[in-house]
Amino acid sequence: MTIEIPLYFLAGSTLPPPTMKLATGHAASEISRIAHAEGQLHICATGPLTNIALALLLDPELSQFVSAITIMGGAAFCPGNTTPLAEFNFAVDPHAAAIVFDSGIPITMLGLDVTRQAVVTEDMICKAQGTGTAAADEAAHLLINYGAKDPCLHDPSAIAWMLNPEIFTTVEGHVSICTDNGPAAGQVVAAISDRHLAGRNRNCTIVAGVDAEAFRELFLDALR
Repeated sequence: MTIEIPLYFLAGSTLPPPTMKLATGHAASEISRIAHAEGQLHICATGPLTNIALALLLDPELSQFVSAITIMGGAAFCPGNTTPLAEFNFAVDPHAAAIVFDSGIPITMLGLDVTRQAVVTEDMICKAQGTGTAAADEAAHLLINYGAKDPCLHDPSAIAWMLNPEIFTTVEGHVSICTDNGPAAGQVVAAISDRHLAGRNRNCTIVAGVDAEAFRELFLDALR
């Protein structure tokens, strides 16, 4: 299955060019190095899970040094956005997602169930434009252009969860990822009832809802 990556994400941004040089080595080995050095690393993943899965495969002890993984990805109780069953980040690399969810590391998943509730509004854009900072002006530009394609603030939802989990609602469950070839690749299978768990342990905090107004205010506060 071929996945096309949309080109509209930065939407003609005027961000300055980077000043840092590209790092040497591979992201997977860097994840392992930082985790061992820090002792208990909390990873926030807002893209496909390939590098994290590779790090887990290359370093069998890594799970002992990662306290938690917060993931923007998946669709537990709603349709996907890349295929009818799968969200983009999991559809890109279903096997990586499966490895991460089977790692035993505590996981919080913010999928389309919640990110589709965290949407851009005209009022939000107006308030960002009125903030008067360079960051807010750039954010407003991105919100206008990106929001025309997809009004949902997917990745910021994961950051908002880490900053203020009180504005979200969650359910505990067991999540597995379909790795079969075909239309179900990357599908989240979420079991939350005792009947569906069938003796399996809950391995994921599934974020299912958000106070949308509180989320938007948190977003604007960051810009201010």
